Amino acid sequence: CPANLRYTSIPDPNFEKLLIASKIDTDGENGKVLTSSISKITYLNLYDATIKVSDLTAIQDFTSLSTLYCYSASLTSLDLSKNVNLTTVDFSTNKLTSVDLSANIYLTSVVAYNNQLASLDVTKNTALKSLSVYRNKLTSLNVSKNTALTSLDASNNQISDLDISANTNLTKIDVYNNLLTSLDFSKNLLLKEVRISGNKFESINVSNLNALVSFAASENLLTTIDISQNTGLLSLDIAINKLSAIDVSSNTALTALSVSNNQLKTLDITKNKALVGLFAN
Repeated sequence: CPANLRYTSIPDPNFEKLLIASKIDTDGENGKVLTSSISKITYLNLYDATIKVSDLTAIQDFTSLSTLYCYSASLTSLDLSKNVNLTTVDFSTNKLTSVDLSANIYLTSVVAYNNQLASLDVTKNTALKSLSVYRNKLTSLNVSKNTALTSLDASNNQISDLDISANTNLTKIDVYNNLLTSLDFSKNLLLKEVRISGNKFESINVSNLNALVSFAASENLLTTIDISQNTGLLSLDIAINKLSAIDVSSNTALTALSVSNNQLKTLDITKNKALVGLFAN
């Protein structure tokens, strides 16, 4: 080989095995790969049910990469600072405690669930449309700069306060199993799916969410809720609260309703002819 050929070191033999399997690395297992073989790659999927990558050293020379899937691996660290062209990244189900995405300003989709992230800074990722960070250890999440966001899943964390006033394009939000006591939906007029179950809400205002089709707020502390304006609702789950009354007479499109484990004395569903699933014990 010519002496001027540049190689990129691959310390993790499992990473190299996957590159060989993808025919990206063509010179066998030798702990390195021709840099020219990886610098133009735009798509990389490192998922394998049996071969688990624990070290992604070498990813820095995948400089053209726009899509990276490295989920269900054994990563404890991830350096994407050189992958400035990334638009989609999925590093879910790893062992990551922190990830720096500040250099990845073109990201539109981040899938980071099932890690051990205590924080995640997405303030530089202003193109983000979809963010999934459920089942981590987040105590806060700043999405004030993510005005393009349409889908947010931050469920199963320890978030006590969340400001979504800047996220006017949101159509779906999942924040169940957190520590939230309030959430202001007044700017989120496009929301179709809202899941806030398993928090500490005593009240919630969804009266302006005219596009709402699915609403789950079970396992909270709700004593009252007004859904009379949400006439397009198809699914409503408000089980395990402290409701003494609920009026669903305006929600004639409802096909699924769960109101069990409340303090309801009566439930009038005479106008809910579309109901096929009712849980009201």
